[in-house]
Amino acid sequence: MIPDHRREIAYTAPEMATSGRTPMWFAVAALVVAAAGAWVYGVIGASPDTTTFSTRILKAPPDGPGPVKIRGDRRANYFVKVRDVATGRDILVAMLAAGETIDLRMAVGSYDLRYAAGETWEGDKTLFGPDTIFMRNTQILTLAFDGDRFMGFITDLVPVPREGATLAPIAAKDF
Repeated sequence: MIPDHRREIAYTAPEMATSGRTPMWFAVAALVVAAAGAWVYGVIGASPDTTTFSTRILKAPPDGPGPVKIRGDRRANYFVKVRDVATGRDILVAMLAAGETIDLRMAVGSYDLRYAAGETWEGDKTLFGPDTIFMRNTQILTLAFDGDRFMGFITDLVPVPREGATLAPIAAKDF
């Protein structure tokens, strides 16, 4: 997605070049700058493959009434996926920095939460490198109405599950 001010440059530069008022090299340079700006905006604004790991939602779920809180333990960073059990599609993809929380609202439904944990982000292909820990919540997380109340969920992400936790390690291919 190109921000509006860059879109304006991209559309007006060719018109200026054909009107004889502006040299062709200027129009080409303006287009190159606009394209480079759009590329940088896309990489920094939407890709998990950045050098700085920070909390951000990369794919947001449809808005709904259900309160959801995902908290990250301070010992690791997390790459989180929440999958709709009915469709098998990832509806939430997020990066969660150590010790931070994501608060959002989601639609009624049943969800499967998986995450990768690690210290140093290496990119969207290798995630946290060879030491990446992959986990899955063994309980299906359900958002539903209970009489006149709405039941949401709070989940705590940890790099190593405690005894009795509802988390289990999974293979990278199952992430």
